[in-house]
Amino acid sequence: MHKTLFILGRERVGKGTGLRILAGLMPVGYGSVQLDKLLTADRFQLTGIIGKNIIADAELKRKYKRGTVKDWKI
Repeated sequence: MHKTLFILGRERVGKGTGLRILAGLMPVGYGSVQLDKLLTADRFQLTGIIGKNIIADAELKRKYKRGTVKDWKI
């Protein structure tokens, strides 16, 4: 079973701090990846996140316009 948590909000309210705390609590099970690179056909983007319990992309809001709907079928 997979679970997803999206933490959205305006700037400077602690979203990045929460990610750094999670990374500190789980240094072995934490991985970071850029979502736009993951959605491409480059299969080698997954090598850094295999076996990780938490995967984060802290810069998501800068890459996608507000209100953009994506169809992510995996």
